[in-house]
Amino acid sequence: FFPDCSTYFELESDAARTAVARCEADVRADAAVFSAVTMLIAPYAGNLLNALWFMPRGAHVVQLLPFGVSSAMGTHYGALARAAQLTAFTHNERANSADFDRRWRRSAGAWARGLDTHRKQEACEADSECQRRSATLNVTLSINAFLPLLERALDSWLARCVLRPTLAVAD
Repeated sequence: FFPDCSTYFELESDAARTAVARCEADVRADAAVFSAVTMLIAPYAGNLLNALWFMPRGAHVVQLLPFGVSSAMGTHYGALARAAQLTAFTHNERANSADFDRRWRRSAGAWARGLDTHRKQEACEADSECQRRSATLNVTLSINAFLPLLERALDSWLARCVLRPTLAVAD
């Protein structure tokens, strides 16, 4: 759960050493944080998997997959989340290929040559090398593509809340 804090090791102040101590792996701290989370939106990775063990039953998880990564990854995570009695949603970014294009522009793979966005995603899903490489990409969202899933996840989450929060929308 906690970020890699190796950059703090170079700092010499007492405050920096304290920051490092707070960032080291701590299962009890992870359990305390995730046991209070009922809605989590995060990029896919091993740390998201760790959340499954501590989140309360009925909590909601929205997993974000970068462009190029197979939607099968979301299916596997969803099955694990359901086994942990969580409600899982997966957003597989298919509209925004900017980071994908930047990283793999010079690659010889068919998935990197001038295909339209939809065909590029399909070609990458069928290529194990593209899958391996795409797993290292940042998740760059097309908010218009993500919004319908986010609304479904929020509606589901609000329906399960005992105390219904008030969501304020700025004009």
